Amino acid sequence: MNSMETSTKEMTREEKLAFFRANAILTRSDILATCKAIREYFLSDKVQKGLPLGQLLALLDRFYEEVYSLPFMNLTEDFWQYTITVQETDITLSLVKMDVMYDEQMKLHGKDKPVLIPIQVYPFYTTKARLLSPEDFGALYSVPGSTVRQWIRRGKLRSAAKFGKEWKIPALSVVRSGERYSVGTYAWSMELPDVPDEFRFLNDYCAASVSSIHGERGQWEVLLSKKDTDQTMTLPLDTGAKERLELYLLAEPLVECMNNCLGLFLTKSPEDWPDMHREEAREK
Repeated sequence: MNSMETSTKEMTREEKLAFFRANAILTRSDILATCKAIREYFLSDKVQKGLPLGQLLALLDRFYEEVYSLPFMNLTEDFWQYTITVQETDITLSLVKMDVMYDEQMKLHGKDKPVLIPIQVYPFYTTKARLLSPEDFGALYSVPGSTVRQWIRRGKLRSAAKFGKEWKIPALSVVRSGERYSVGTYAWSMELPDVPDEFRFLNDYCAASVSSIHGERGQWEVLLSKKDTDQTMTLPLDTGAKERLELYLLAEPLVECMNNCLGLFLTKSPEDWPDMHREEAREK
């Protein structure tokens, strides 16, 4: 949904700026304090249990130490701030241009207040999670490497990356357990190379959402979307085609799997951070 379509109240520039300055992450101290708050956040009841918490906390601590030693300028230009994104693959600090508006979705959750809306995003520092072989990742869960490769093929691991002929898995990866398949959402902004002939339609689009067809065992569909338009196309897939499609999308570096985001932190106020009981948990 377009951010302008969700706006329910008009704000003056002065009102927007006052809200922005009260909530934005603007200084080194803000960044470090937010890092500490994020650590506590993932230990709280707001977050789905079942995350690889030890790996996550270790990566947060490493990110904090690395950021602590970086040279930073305090931001003074209106509506520019820092944000922190935690993903299964890494933690990223970005410089972001913001807008401020009321959002109908927040009102539905009982929070009739403005929100910060990212307009331009420039990632500039990343702390990456350790990459493990299927065997080493499997050892964390007491399963063999063959089981980990099966998890990748079945969509239970969506942060794996292909290096040559072998998969590498970030130590922070979430294994989506349970019998029910969770929707896989992928996006890309450049033409994809070496697309298999059966999926040559991908370069006519910029996003794909793979889901099971309710009530039809072994039947799947992919919803394809075009950038900046409402034009979509839905195609049916059998199990083999679904697995081949997701394996190609996971292995292609130009494709981002949107399921891998564990938290996007736009404000320095933990009370404004949402309950992050992830959609996959509700689907199982």
